[in-house]
Amino acid sequence: MRPRRRRHEAEPQGESASAALSTGAPGLELMQSFAGLPNAHDIAWSRGGEFLAAVGAGGGVTAWRPPAENPRHLTGHGESEVVSALAWHPNLPTLVTVSYEGAVRLWDIVSGNSRLFSILEHAELTSIDWSPDGLRFAISDSTGRISILDAGKGDLLQQEEVFKGSANSVRWSSDGRVLVTGGDSLVKVLATSDLRLIRELSGHHDSIQYIDLSPDGRRIASASDDATVRIWDAAGGKEIAVLEGHTSSVRVVRFSPNAEYLASGMRVETHTGQESTPDVVRLWRCSDWQPVATLARQVFDGNGGLAFHPAKPLLAVMEVESRRIDCYGINYALLGSFSAGPGVRRYGNAKVVLLGDTGVGKSGLGLVLSGQPYKPTDSTHGRNVWMLDAQEVLYPDGGSQTREVLLWDLAGQPGYRLVHQLHLNEVAVALIVFDSRSETDPFSGVKYWARALTQARKLEESVAVPMKAYLVAARADRGGVGVSAERVRAMVDDLGLDDFFETSAKEGWHVTELAEAIRDGIDWDALPVISSNTLFESIRQFLIEEKQQGRLLCTVDDLFRGFRRARPDHAEDEGLRASFEVCVGRVESRGLIRRLHFGDLVLLQPELLDAYASGMVQAARDEPDGLGFIAEDVALGGRFRLAESERIADQA
Repeated sequence: MRPRRRRHEAEPQGESASAALSTGAPGLELMQSFAGLPNAHDIAWSRGGEFLAAVGAGGGVTAWRPPAENPRHLTGHGESEVVSALAWHPNLPTLVTVSYEGAVRLWDIVSGNSRLFSILEHAELTSIDWSPDGLRFAISDSTGRISILDAGKGDLLQQEEVFKGSANSVRWSSDGRVLVTGGDSLVKVLATSDLRLIRELSGHHDSIQYIDLSPDGRRIASASDDATVRIWDAAGGKEIAVLEGHTSSVRVVRFSPNAEYLASGMRVETHTGQESTPDVVRLWRCSDWQPVATLARQVFDGNGGLAFHPAKPLLAVMEVESRRIDCYGINYALLGSFSAGPGVRRYGNAKVVLLGDTGVGKSGLGLVLSGQPYKPTDSTHGRNVWMLDAQEVLYPDGGSQTREVLLWDLAGQPGYRLVHQLHLNEVAVALIVFDSRSETDPFSGVKYWARALTQARKLEESVAVPMKAYLVAARADRGGVGVSAERVRAMVDDLGLDDFFETSAKEGWHVTELAEAIRDGIDWDALPVISSNTLFESIRQFLIEEKQQGRLLCTVDDLFRGFRRARPDHAEDEGLRASFEVCVGRVESRGLIRRLHFGDLVLLQPELLDAYASGMVQAARDEPDGLGFIAEDVALGGRFRLAESERIADQA
């Protein structure tokens, strides 16, 4: 990150700047408004900051030359066209626009003249960016394609279908070597030479609407319909942070020119006379990903609507309902001095998996590790997820982070192996448990699960979090480890494991030491920071409590009413229902609950789905007509064998 700049004073723009209005958000001050905005979709400053342009429905292209307040409405697109996006030439006062009708049009802003540059048929054009050398355009469209055009002749140089659904945003890197694009629920990094896929970033749980690259080229920001913004390391693809707080689809995200702040805006359906929805625009500090300012606006109609001035401490914000653009002066020094407020929450999640064959003592060990009393357990079906640890860590700035450790106990029966390999992503610590008294091969299951972990990490590639893996002998009270210390050490070394523990859940032998090794083995600095607020945190804790109480199936309405009864201090919070809906999705994304696509139902014990999936796998294996076959009516009707515990749960 670049060194923090010294104090910047906002520079007034135009006559209205002398009477700057307070926004109610410290660090931001309204300096000037530009009226006459069309039904806009996106806005952008020219690369030198001399012009501000907006595009939108009805063929609208409008330009201002601050401090002049009178807009220039440019004609060229047809009145029936929806102009979806714009981009400025890196050096010239030249603008390029694209429309949902497939038109690409070039504009000379000084003269106001334009020419139809190209037509890309059979797709709505969603985004465009100019290459750093000004020689090419990159365009995304609704069919999932990325196209590169020659900026001089208009020739189509390259075209590739990148997404199954719409490609919604595309950005060129500052060195011109890669394109970053977003669509479906993925961020993809492509080589500009041949549109070859370099890297794929997953983490969002709904369609990505907007992408931005930091000016220093170090970070990627993605905005999604899942109401979050995610931050990625551009070089390695690791997820750095998840920004929560919006309660609707996030439609724009922009880095400041100094790469030290990030602005985001969510979509709000506007209705005449309706009060503005609070916190629609958020300003985040990139050093710690804390929200430092918010604006209550009624934005945005399309994708876009925020633009930092390239040289001055100004942020332009589109206001759809009032058909204007507001320019806010930014006091960077003040925003940089804010500490985390009482309404801000930071937390991190670490995933610990308990692996091993059936009957080796995993579940008993998991109970004791999670602070529950020991009791004999039957063989686990599906999976159990327990809270292993939760600590509050203080930061020098006065803020804190809640660090939660979740223990996933995965069933060891052969029928579950295929299903549970799907849960081996984002693992911080793995405990591979074995039966040292086995009369055949005590390490057979160990070898299988070690290979499964290795395979899962290969699939994650460079985005895999650092992981510690420990070999654990359970039930040592039954006679100690039945294999020699030399053989155990050889197995640890051969599989690349980090340590060995001999435990007894019943007697409590070395459980404390194992728990401490788990805590010490988590690299919290390498895990994404989740920036949220107290309301989101309260809703999240309520949903986890409902799950831990054993409730199986509820409607969202029932859960919401239960939350209002259990947390009356939040009952009057504005936008509470929207926040609750978003938080259901956030908890679902961690695999702790599952929202069903019918009846507005939430399955609070989604681990039961593992049993159904495993039952289907086993039924396919047992099908006499051929390996891997199961009749559709049998699958839909659930007419296949399940473990007895799942049958009971299914009938509950």
